[in-house]
Amino acid sequence: MIQIKLILAKRYGNGLILNYGSESLLIDNLIRMHINNKIDRNLWNDLLNQSEFASPFQTPEFFDFFNQNVNMQAKVFAVGNNVVYDALCVLTFQKEKGLKGFFSRRAIIYGGPVLSENIKQEELEYLLIEMSNYVKRKVIYVETRNFFDYSQYKDVFLKSGWHYIPYLNFQLNLVGLNKETLLSKFKYNRRREIKQSISEGTTYGLCDNIDELKHVYSILRTL
Repeated sequence: MIQIKLILAKRYGNGLILNYGSESLLIDNLIRMHINNKIDRNLWNDLLNQSEFASPFQTPEFFDFFNQNVNMQAKVFAVGNNVVYDALCVLTFQKEKGLKGFFSRRAIIYGGPVLSENIKQEELEYLLIEMSNYVKRKVIYVETRNFFDYSQYKDVFLKSGWHYIPYLNFQLNLVGLNKETLLSKFKYNRRREIKQSISEGTTYGLCDNIDELKHVYSILRTL
């Protein structure tokens, strides 16, 4: 008996990508998509060490930590060959509890994708499109919360079907600041409230786990 399998092809730049089963291969340049346990962690760390877009949220440690939580899940996608990765994304899956869960299914890329300095626009386009196709029946939308300036790749995101929503983040450098110097940067009323809270027994410290971090943000929502 002869078996015939349908092979879907897409062209990206000078390369032809064949979608064959669960694998995608960029024929001309031997570039392919790697997912989850097919990822080489040495190549993953090599990309993090040289990329200007590296963040703690795109590391193997964060990926493992996220998947240890029963109620959360993460996938990782990389574009490259067997020697080097040019793009990588840790995609986290989240939803609300109970009945709202089905209508709040979303995938978030914290920090933004990790890109090499030699990445081609076709490779980033390939990552964005194929990653979106992978999760399109699992979530309502995919969102990237960029920690870096990706403006040079804006057209690639738009071409890949993504929408750009301007958002401004303020990042404060706290390195070398003691408690007194940090408090001096707050307005008088805020400093008074903080000192009053401490005098009434409030304590503070670093978050030890993601549940504590969630609790902090739940408090901030009510302010």
